[in-house]
Amino acid sequence: MRRWIVLSLLIATAVFIGFFTFSARSMRDKMAEVHTTAKTFLAAHPEAASTRAGIFSIASPTENPYGTFVLVHGSPGDWTDFGAYLADPNLTAGLQIVAVDRPGYGNSPDSARPPSLADQASRLAVWAEGLPPGKRFWLGHSFGASVVAKLAMDRPDLADGVILLAGAMDPQWEQPRWFHAIANVASVHTSLPPPVAFANDEALAYYNDLGAMESDWARIRSPVMIIHARNDQLADFRHVAYARARLDPTRTEVIELRDGNHFLPWNRKPAVVAALRRMAGLPPESLSDNDSR
Repeated sequence: MRRWIVLSLLIATAVFIGFFTFSARSMRDKMAEVHTTAKTFLAAHPEAASTRAGIFSIASPTENPYGTFVLVHGSPGDWTDFGAYLADPNLTAGLQIVAVDRPGYGNSPDSARPPSLADQASRLAVWAEGLPPGKRFWLGHSFGASVVAKLAMDRPDLADGVILLAGAMDPQWEQPRWFHAIANVASVHTSLPPPVAFANDEALAYYNDLGAMESDWARIRSPVMIIHARNDQLADFRHVAYARARLDPTRTEVIELRDGNHFLPWNRKPAVVAALRRMAGLPPESLSDNDSR
C-alpha cells in the first residue's frame, strides 16, 4: 500500500510539473512582447524606477492633474505586466501611471510567509502615503484585486477609486486545490522558480485571507468598477456576484466582458484603458463596441 501511495505521489508530481512547464512556456511566449515594451520604457526613462517603504515601482514621467493610478499585478507577476500602460499616451496625458512589484515579487523584498493580504495591503498603504498630492486610484488584477480591495477597506483615505480586474473575491471558489498541495511538498517547492513558489504560498493562505475580509467589504467608500470576463477559467465569474452583493450599489459598476479569459490586462487592453480613464475622470476615448464589452 505504501508503495502505491509513493508511486501515486510521484505520478501526480510529474503531471503537475509537466502542466506547469507547458503553461509557463505558453505564457512566456504570450507575455514576451508585453515585457519587451516594459524594458524599452525603463531604458528610455531610468529615472522612473524607485524603491520606497520596501516597494519597488515604475512611474510614468507625467504631471498628474487627474491623479495617480496604481496598477497592482497578480500572482505571479511584476510591474512589467503593465509596461504597455506606462507607455500609453492615452493614459499618461494628465494621469500618472505607477506599476508596482508586490512584496515578494520582482525587486520588492519578500514579505512574511505565508504572505497575507492584510500584510501586503498595509505595506502598499505605507508606500502610497508618499505618492504625489492628488487623487489616488487603484487597479488590481487577479490576486492583486484582493490586495487593493483590502487596502480600500483599511485605508479609505488612500483610495479615491478602485478597479477589480478579473479578481477572485469569494472564498468559496478559492479553496486550495490538489496541485497547490503537491507544489508545497518540500522537494517540489524547492525546484520551482521563486515567483511560482511564492505564488503557491499565497494560494494556500488565500482562502483564509478572503474569509477574514468577508465582513469588511462595506467599509469601501470609494467608487468600484468590477471588470470580469464571462469565460474566465481561473477566477470564476461567480466572484462578481459575491463582491457586488457586499458593496454599496450606488458606487459599484460591473463591466461584463464576453471574452478575454483571465488575462484581461493584455487580451482586452482597450476596455481596461477606457475604464482607467473613466474612473479618473479623463475624457472618454472612442472605442468600438467590441473593445468596450
